[in-house]
Amino acid sequence: MMDIRLEDKIIDPACGTGGFLTEAFLSLVRGIPEEKAAQARTWAHRQVYGVDKDSINVKLTRAIMVGLGDGSVNIHIGDSIREDRWAKDYRHLQQPLSDESFTVVITNPPFGKNLKVSKTDSRRNNYTIAEAASRKAGEYVDLEIGLVFLERAHRLLMKGGRLGIVLPETYFFSPTYKWLPKWLEDRFILRGVLNIPMEAFQGFCRAKTNFYVFEKK
Repeated sequence: MMDIRLEDKIIDPACGTGGFLTEAFLSLVRGIPEEKAAQARTWAHRQVYGVDKDSINVKLTRAIMVGLGDGSVNIHIGDSIREDRWAKDYRHLQQPLSDESFTVVITNPPFGKNLKVSKTDSRRNNYTIAEAASRKAGEYVDLEIGLVFLERAHRLLMKGGRLGIVLPETYFFSPTYKWLPKWLEDRFILRGVLNIPMEAFQGFCRAKTNFYVFEKK
């Protein structure tokens, strides 16, 4: 669905143990002639990025990518949401995560009612999605981190870039989030929705999720 190509530069800003990044690499390898396999390794080395707050996840992702043929060099530890902390705590993220520098963002961010970005953090980092959720200009609310990742992805993407993201279905159908379509309409075109069975995350939560594919306007 993401149609990963050699010219793409991709990132998972909540990469966990690198599942999406490894599958992106494998899908590329399967889709190109064998004589171009070296190009795929070069691509992984230069064009594949990942960020996670958990140091063990970062180490595992790097190890897996090395096993596949590299792509480990641009896997970073850090907080991809709280940009105001980068200069002090994650200086290594400032250049790699510059705005409008990726053609693909693909991610399964953490989600849940208790996993939120505070209104203070949203204000500091100018997350307009938290302002839209408040429905009052200039006011921000504590907002689920999965929704904030929508805006982080929008910033990372070039115009015409593709976002693939796993999100709870309730964000798109519940009256609680009736403000969200308007926020999305100004920024993304919906290109596809893939149903994910509830059993997929049964060990962690009971949320019904889908994989949404957007194109940045």
